[in-house]
Amino acid sequence: MLPNPPLDKKNPHFGNNYASLEGIIEHLNKHGVLDNITQGCQVRDGHLLFVTSDGEREVAFPFDPGKAGPQAVGSALTYARRYGLLLFFNLVGEPDDDAERAEGRGGNKPARKKTTKKPAPKPEADTEEDW
Repeated sequence: MLPNPPLDKKNPHFGNNYASLEGIIEHLNKHGVLDNITQGCQVRDGHLLFVTSDGEREVAFPFDPGKAGPQAVGSALTYARRYGLLLFFNLVGEPDDDAERAEGRGGNKPARKKTTKKPAPKPEADTEEDW
């Protein structure tokens, strides 16, 4: 059984650790199992496809590059490549929180910026001069 890749990166938004694409590729190469995977940007019927070279396994992700700018497309491709490799080998690339964060219940939440509110000025006492 292939061990899970090391969690080599930290998400600056949520603070959780995860396995980066580079880390996953290095891990799979180390175990000699990456040779039979074809990773390309094949888009078919609105899906980005990853297929093993022998054609026995395929992973498809919904993908519509027409609805996003170049940065969003690049991010989607990186996520799809990362999760595609994890799915092919039944690996885990991040801590399991039992979907608590996805459901909005606990888990690692984005850190909120602390704001310091200045106290409202105290009203001055009424004097005879104010009348």
